[in-house]
Amino acid sequence: MRAPTYQNLQGVPGMIKDQMIADMTISLGSIDPCFSCTDRMETIDIRTGETKVWSHEELIRLTKKNLR
Repeated sequence: MRAPTYQNLQGVPGMIKDQMIADMTISLGSIDPCFSCTDRMETIDIRTGETKVWSHEELIRLTKKNLR
């Protein structure tokens, strides 16, 4: 079973394109995300086009690193 957040996140780039940063939070909130329901994340470096898929373990490690 998968929560809808992961599938809904696929539409976020189109939802926030050309928006001000302050408006992006409202757009993101409109899909009622549950980030704890997702177990991976993909980022795209807009300068290089490099794509990275972060695993659950990498996200946990990154979170712990930033909490120090």
